[in-house]
Amino acid sequence: MSAQVRDVLVVTVLTAGLFASVATNIYQLAPSSSADVVGVVDHKSIGEGTDSGSQPVTWYTVSLWLVTDDEENSLAAGDTLAYVVSKEVYDQIEIGDVVEGRAHDDLEMDQVRIVRSDVPRQLGPSGG
Repeated sequence: MSAQVRDVLVVTVLTAGLFASVATNIYQLAPSSSADVVGVVDHKSIGEGTDSGSQPVTWYTVSLWLVTDDEENSLAAGDTLAYVVSKEVYDQIEIGDVVEGRAHDDLEMDQVRIVRSDVPRQLGPSGG
């Protein structure tokens, strides 16, 4: 077997494994209600500002590439949206993880479940 054929075979097997891993993670998070959203973490960020009473506030957002529709916010699978989550959830989530959560019309997400990604970080949804 030539080196080129072997390399193509290795890449094919690794790609198939990658897709199988992601599919398994998504299957484990099949949404249990129409308000539940499944997505892949694209990136996350921390915002700071003030509330209506001029008090400082910090919010934690997780951007998801949606695998299921977000009916609460009228978004289709394939769209990307940043949801506000608790600091506790934010600290646990990593880029590339598959998550399920209850979406609300104010873009908050709670009841979050996380499935660790087996995808190498450089192959995550944003490619970087």
